[in-house]
Order: sequence, then structure tokens, then C-alpha cells
Amino acid sequence: GAAGMGRNLSGLADRIKALSLKIGASRLYFAGFSSGSYAALHASLELEAIGYLGFSAVTDLSAQSACPPPKFFTDEVRRRIAPADLRNLRDMVQNAGPQYFGTIHYGERSEIDSTQALNMRDLRNFQVIRIADCGHDVPLHLISQNRFYDAFSDLIAR
Repeated sequence: GAAGMGRNLSGLADRIKALSLKIGASRLYFAGFSSGSYAALHASLELEAIGYLGFSAVTDLSAQSACPPPKFFTDEVRRRIAPADLRNLRDMVQNAGPQYFGTIHYGERSEIDSTQALNMRDLRNFQVIRIADCGHDVPLHLISQNRFYDAFSDLIAR
């Protein structure tokens, strides 16, 4: 979980929902980078958000995944996460409502990020964008090209 937000992904989503109701948010968008991208994508789907934006995103942590796990995702980390939270989020995206849209930007030089991102290709409501000559640090690369904020603008414009 995230300190102060919940003990697991469902608890995190419940807390975000409570906060969004408290402030009167009518539309939710989620964004995540690297290890935080999985929780952001999961929450966006669980809370029926309008959209998701991921950078070097993790999409499949299921036990039977064909995607290599992120470097931080050791057996010890896996044991500490509820099995129900370790899934292929592609399945959730396929069942998302027609208003939902997601985008992942990934660096072509990162095998892990490429495989995790390509897990989401060919979905009607998802876009996967390869960043040439880039490794894991996609946000820094996009910032250096003055394209980082464009990704957020594109998400909100949908």
C-alpha cells in the first residue's frame, strides 16, 4: 500500500474515491511512472476513471505473466502483496467502459518496459507509444524534448 492511503490496491482506490467525493471531482484521471504505474492503472480501472497515462508502466504482475517483472519486484515483494492484486491489468482494460482511455509511453531500449507496454497493444481503448532511443527514464526524455506536458494535455483532451 501507499503510506496513509491504504494497505492494498483496493484500500488505495477506496481512499482516492473518498477524497474525490469530498472535493467534488467529477472526472478522474490517473498517471504513473515505473513502479507506481501499476497502482495508478489499477486504480484508474477500479474507479472507472476517464483515463490513464503511464510512463515505463508495469501492466502484468500475474504469476503466469509472459512479461518480465520489474527489477524491484523480487519474490519477497511478491509474497507481501495480496494475490488478488497481482494480475494482468490487460483483462481489466478489456472490460472498461467505452469512455475509458489509456496511454503508455515506453522507452525502446528497456526490454522490461517494452514487454510490459506491448502487453496492452491492440486494445480498443489503449494507445502504446514507443519512444525511440530511450531507456527507462521516459519522463526525463520527454521533458528534454519539451513533450512531457503534451502527454497530459492529450489525455485531458479526450
